[in-house]
Amino acid sequence: MTSAATLVRKIELPWLILAALLISTLLAAFQSSRQMRADADARFAEIALSEKRSLIRQLHDVESLLLGAKAFATALPGLGQTAWDNYTVARVRDGGMQPRIVALQLVQDTNSPSATTMTSLLPSLPERIVPFWNQSPPIKSVIARAASTNTLMMSQPLGTLGDVPDGPDYVALALPINTTILGKDDTPVSTQSAAVLAIVNLAAMVSSMETEQTYPVVRELFAGEKRLFPIFAPPTASSDVAEMSVALPVKFGQTMLHLKISSTPQLEKTLRSDMP
Repeated sequence: MTSAATLVRKIELPWLILAALLISTLLAAFQSSRQMRADADARFAEIALSEKRSLIRQLHDVESLLLGAKAFATALPGLGQTAWDNYTVARVRDGGMQPRIVALQLVQDTNSPSATTMTSLLPSLPERIVPFWNQSPPIKSVIARAASTNTLMMSQPLGTLGDVPDGPDYVALALPINTTILGKDDTPVSTQSAAVLAIVNLAAMVSSMETEQTYPVVRELFAGEKRLFPIFAPPTASSDVAEMSVALPVKFGQTMLHLKISSTPQLEKTLRSDMP
């Protein structure tokens, strides 16, 4: 009887060892899979933050352009259209800001913007769309809000502008210029309110964001729940089936936007295959 029990134990022992090895292998594989996923998520978060930083840099470039234009207009009270064109077109061209900036306007009297606006259009845009800008409710609203708050403001999307196909992608950024008029004894008599206005193609800005070709992503820009323009995605990629996605807040002036970055099959494959 004792010999039979010993034989059974000898037979069972290898199976027990094999089962233990199998369980430990499965546990190791599970832990490795979790670590790989965590590493992939961390690398995707870095890529998304890099995309956000690229957008913020471009927005700050536009803000610097507006500040420079404001200083130029303030320094030359009798500024004419030719001088305004020469300055602004050169700044946009030399700063490599085409096609993100499509026009710069100097609104010399915010109480009557249509009658006192000097506009510099980029060469690719027709002069015939200027009346649509001057009558645009979002532009009138953003000029008024900038003047009343004395801060940089962003408009709602401008909508269709005549027959310009990219019109719905445009927003206006308004920077106020408040000049105090002094009397004979250097006491303030009145304040003249003006503004510098940039018409910005947000879709062009997002499409030109820096990214490594190795890490293709899907980009979407939202104002609240509203997507501002169709998504930018590589062929066959969609944010609806992305394994990884993140919405990052982007504050510019008094406006809060959300940049949504989603992974693509190519990116997901790269992140997985690069794992040790």
